[in-house]
Amino acid sequence: MSKTRWAWYLLVTVIGTVCTEGQSWATPIVLADPFVLLVYGLHYLLILDYLARQQALTLRTLAVGGLVVGFTTESLLTKVIWNPGWESGDGGRLLGLHVFAVGFVVMVWHTWLSMGLPFALTLTCFGQSQVLSEQALRRVLLAMPLVLWYSASLQSPALVPSAVLGIPLNLLAIAGAAWLYERQARRVPLLSPADLALTRRERWIVWALILLLYALLTPYNAEALPAWGPFLLGMGWVVGSIWLLSAVAQADRGYTAPAHADDPLRYTPRRFWRYALVYGGSGLVLIALGMLTQPASTFVTLVALVPLTLVADAYLLHLAWRMRPRPRLRSGVMG
Repeated sequence: MSKTRWAWYLLVTVIGTVCTEGQSWATPIVLADPFVLLVYGLHYLLILDYLARQQALTLRTLAVGGLVVGFTTESLLTKVIWNPGWESGDGGRLLGLHVFAVGFVVMVWHTWLSMGLPFALTLTCFGQSQVLSEQALRRVLLAMPLVLWYSASLQSPALVPSAVLGIPLNLLAIAGAAWLYERQARRVPLLSPADLALTRRERWIVWALILLLYALLTPYNAEALPAWGPFLLGMGWVVGSIWLLSAVAQADRGYTAPAHADDPLRYTPRRFWRYALVYGGSGLVLIALGMLTQPASTFVTLVALVPLTLVADAYLLHLAWRMRPRPRLRSGVMG
């Protein structure tokens, strides 16, 4: 079972990293920088292990898990919430925090587009937990490729060749990880979401590695660290996101719904491959449209991001302000 569990974690790490770095064009070809897989993979391990032990694999716990990954990595590791590398000067900041980096990069991109929706899709399609209903699944399959419009509209045209090459290569990496997991799972299946939890020894090893990672990378680019006031404010957001994950997991505890309780060996990866085909095909079209229509597409994208960001941020703030247990489920489908 240990090999199957680690094959699963490899699969979700590849998927999560592709969605985080590949779709944003930060690392258009994800496997070109395996260190990125390590950085995200360690965070995913701890968060998914915690949610599996709490039996709280729901859409909102996965989203808040992405919020934690966003605030931790974009603060101490990259310093983006204070001094994003794509911008010079002191504009766009409130109390020393970069408004766009916090409001969109962390609270929208990391939360929903790099963990919440991709992980919910993966758990549902590969038979671990029915996080998404059939209707929600169809919406995700249709909506997620449109993320490439954002990337194509806002990024430099010089990145287009890497992005076009990265789409099939990233999908190939996901296909390889999925094949490895399915091959192992058919021999020794994970019979319930609780089987995703790490052993105590594995958990200590992961914690040791992630602490070492922060010890090594926090001093890197130290000049981007802000004054004490903005630094402590950023750390407050980090602590708040971790608290929110704990609170949501406690509220959703015991609500993980097995996708096929009567047939745990029934995998449905064809749904995911359908998404992969839609993503790959539409990706090329959307990149071409995004490049051909600049700067108009840039303006449209930025305008469209404003209501999306406001709604997503308001949801998270509302979640933190009025945290309470979920009502009893009737259908067994998590929302």
